[in-house]
Amino acid sequence: MKLYYENSRGKIIDLMNWPVVAQNPEVLAERSWSYETEGNQDGTKNFKQFYKDLEQKQLQLSVMADDRESYNQLMDDMSETFDYDIRNRQPGKIWWNDRYKEAYITASDLSDYEEDFEAIESTITVSTTYPWWIKENRVEGHIGRQESTGNNLDYPHDYPFDYYNGIEDVQISNESISDCNFQLTIYGPCENPRLIIGNHVYGLTCTLEDGEYLVIKSREKKAYKVKITGEQESVFQFRDGEYYLYEKLHPGIYRISWDGLFGFELTAYEERSEPRWI
Repeated sequence: MKLYYENSRGKIIDLMNWPVVAQNPEVLAERSWSYETEGNQDGTKNFKQFYKDLEQKQLQLSVMADDRESYNQLMDDMSETFDYDIRNRQPGKIWWNDRYKEAYITASDLSDYEEDFEAIESTITVSTTYPWWIKENRVEGHIGRQESTGNNLDYPHDYPFDYYNGIEDVQISNESISDCNFQLTIYGPCENPRLIIGNHVYGLTCTLEDGEYLVIKSREKKAYKVKITGEQESVFQFRDGEYYLYEKLHPGIYRISWDGLFGFELTAYEERSEPRWI
């Protein structure tokens, strides 16, 4: 089993191998739902809604070192790694195998220090306002040509070009039991970029110059262009009005079709209340 904390600038603290070992990792997999109820006329109650709220878990760590210098350095590294996210208000990630949960380490309680062995017990508080275990499924599409081995595709709506499935067979999967968020990045140069994922169109009527790229984030409901200078410019007003730009990906496997005139990256974020046990 892999269990580690990665802060928002990529610094990693391994939590399952010497010199830091988690004693109760199973607490991180515990799940809970908050809920609201509503009353019926006969005096009974129904569940009105279920939702996730702020979650905090207490993870006990055994911290060890070969000597005083190594111990001091390790304790300093852990403190700075955890506090970096707090000070920058950017969550880190606590990883359980191939899934992560966005989190902050908001407290650290120390006990049972053994000076002769340079060891201590540290109970850290793992706090998150988005308590989902996330797995990223990422695919790429590369620039191709219409006369390539791709097959032209017919759709019920008219577009200024034929869509095709690209030189490669590009597919995206959502293996969870619910719709999942995504991030789509489209690279210029191109005009009026559009992709069809399953039967849904994600498109904008805008121009990307060479070196510019477009980002669509369904969770944050943001769509913006990043210029060569690094400046961000909202492009939401250029969305295809017939289709919802932030439509989540439904469970299943979907072929991605586009005109082959631009490259893209698509990441699907599968979410679970517990990490997978198999």
